[in-house]
Amino acid sequence: MTMKNYFFLLIIAILTFSCKEKEDPNERFDYKFYPRKVSFLKVDLGKQDKTQYPDGRYFTGYFSLEKDTVSNNEWGILIDTDNCNQDTLLYGALYYTILDPPVPEVEKLIEQDYKQASFTPIVGYTKINGKSSQWIGVEYRTSPIRNFKVYSLNTPLFGKSAGESLNDFFTIQGGFYPGIISTPGYNLAYGYGSAESISIKEWLNLHPLAPVKMALAPKTSITAGLPLNVQIVVEMETGEGLVLRDTTRMLTITE
Repeated sequence: MTMKNYFFLLIIAILTFSCKEKEDPNERFDYKFYPRKVSFLKVDLGKQDKTQYPDGRYFTGYFSLEKDTVSNNEWGILIDTDNCNQDTLLYGALYYTILDPPVPEVEKLIEQDYKQASFTPIVGYTKINGKSSQWIGVEYRTSPIRNFKVYSLNTPLFGKSAGESLNDFFTIQGGFYPGIISTPGYNLAYGYGSAESISIKEWLNLHPLAPVKMALAPKTSITAGLPLNVQIVVEMETGEGLVLRDTTRMLTITE
């Protein structure tokens, strides 16, 4: 799924499979893992959307912003990591063959976490000889994150000059997919779909594995100078020492 589609895969799961049902003893439940190192970073613009859980709670997620204009309190930054640029692949199916060595400890944590989730993640089904088999496909990244910085390319923002770190002005939105796993000892810090938001500083202190997808939301409103034209840069350094960066298109923030 590209970033032009709804950003969080888990939102679809929340709405479609809101409650776990008892497992049918005749069904076999498996996981399909897709481990990837991080060598590609894509950054996009997002628009806020509030989704209601079946139990009445609200979750704030982000759609990819199709236009170049958004109001002050509705914009965010969408981040996507990968081991390749999917847009350059000749066939989409090739993507599922471009995998890196798995990390069994991470896959065990993810499976344990999913089994405790209050909603069912996206599930695939197959039926063989009258018996159904259901499975969950899970993307995860094997590269830890060493450094991370978000900044404005040319325009002062939040009282900071262009190029200065804006990490303190953004939070990482909840809805983690598959979850936040700290390193080097591989511990689950925040589970799949957790609605809790965390600061970039807290996240970096976990020495986390790279996210598959992540959304950054501004902590404060822009109080002056609107409308404002801005491009946001995200820079990420992996544990392998690879420095990646990407820049959004021009965004006009209005009142």
